[in-house]
Amino acid sequence: MSFCVECSNNPHIEDEECTFTEYFDTPEQASDFIERHNRFKAIWLSEKGSWINERGKKIDGDWIYYWWSEAVSKDAAYGPPEGRGRGYPASKMTYIVDYVPSYQQG
Repeated sequence: MSFCVECSNNPHIEDEECTFTEYFDTPEQASDFIERHNRFKAIWLSEKGSWINERGKKIDGDWIYYWWSEAVSKDAAYGPPEGRGRGYPASKMTYIVDYVPSYQQG
């Protein structure tokens, strides 16, 4: 599974466990799921990817949050999502990084 959707009514993902978490093989499956479960205030979409940390070390297979709902942008001050290729690594939620998605449509 390359994609993960996490849903909660608390936009601060670092504060608590999400109400539920679901995993998917494609971004289309994850997007369809989000559309059907839009009753939640906070929704995060992440995917596995590789990125370079501040010391120049490549981090492989980390979950990267690349899309989040408007409540997360406003209430948790994450700002607007920038789309695939830029996001917050789950292992370091302090800044946005450029990353290479593990899943490549082909």
